[in-house]
Amino acid sequence: MEPPSPQVVTYALGGLLAALALYWRIRRMRRQRRLRVRLMWIMPLILATVTTLVIAPNPPQGLAWLWLLPAAALGGLAGWRRGKLVSIVVDPETETLKQQASPAAVLILLALMAVRLSLRALMNTEAQAYLDVAMITDAMMVFVTAMITVQRTEMFIRARRMLAEARAAKVGG
Repeated sequence: MEPPSPQVVTYALGGLLAALALYWRIRRMRRQRRLRVRLMWIMPLILATVTTLVIAPNPPQGLAWLWLLPAAALGGLAGWRRGKLVSIVVDPETETLKQQASPAAVLILLALMAVRLSLRALMNTEAQAYLDVAMITDAMMVFVTAMITVQRTEMFIRARRMLAEARAAKVGG
């Protein structure tokens, strides 16, 4: 019996790590966690900074910029959907916000992983000659930055509205 090829071992380890990460993520989703509205801007800022630092040294040339627009639009759409799937509740007594992600949000992460694996598989075929790896990386980074930014924005708006309603009910009641 032959030992498995390094490529098979790499895919197996990657699959195992992805499965463990998803298991951990789904487990964390079962609990409500405190939602700190004041800190929601930090992750989008970090991602925007990293994306800018990655794209700026070698910016897309010519029409390659056009690929970033649908990436941002699709990322924004995915982020809006992910944000809507997060359950937010307000404790009327303490006015603290709690969030609980939906397991359905994992489907978006699975779709992203499938796209990434598909692109990686394409890189090992003759199609590689027609793919611009830097453009694909830039588009994926713009997608993720837009997704997280829109998700956090949607959650921020909804949380602020819910908190204002809870405060109004407390004052009026």
